[in-house]
Amino acid sequence: MAPEHEYLDSNGEATQALATIKDVLSQQRPYKRIRELAPACQAVEDAYNGLLSAKMTDMLDQVKDMYEDIKAYAESKDVQLSAIAQTELERRNSVNTSISLTELDALKTKLSNDQRTFYADVDREVERKEQAQDNPSQRRRPHPSRPRSACVAPRQGARLPSQASSPTRPRSTPTSRRFAAACSRRSTATTLSS
Repeated sequence: MAPEHEYLDSNGEATQALATIKDVLSQQRPYKRIRELAPACQAVEDAYNGLLSAKMTDMLDQVKDMYEDIKAYAESKDVQLSAIAQTELERRNSVNTSISLTELDALKTKLSNDQRTFYADVDREVERKEQAQDNPSQRRRPHPSRPRSACVAPRQGARLPSQASSPTRPRSTPTSRRFAAACSRRSTATTLSS
């Protein structure tokens, strides 16, 4: 807590307790004054915990306000980014698990960076949507060499739905042959029905 003693400068009782601690520890033979350390340390700890609790409450409010603003901006642009909610949860957890005032001060910087980043992300997404509307040729189309078939070969070692219920059932034919036969039946059925 040595680097954080500056936070306690505004608290007169804590400042006096810190001076007592410093005075007792600087003596060559502090034996008679050691009993003064416990109440002084308790006063410093109480003041620090009070400041930490107040700052945590303030930071939670800031996180809530900041992310409501970001969500409203994204909503006004008709954009949904899942990272917004995820990062908000991370920031709330960071506030709740903070054990020092310095950590909470560092979180303020992260919040302002989050706001800039998410505003830029929303703007990029809006721009991407506008480009897709203006230029329909850039929309994703299936590759011309791949047929539009409902049958897609399973991954190597993957089980077909009929195999999922009984993993120990012996196979009468290899998976790929059975699958190909099923696909050819489907293809034949679709061509006959059309």
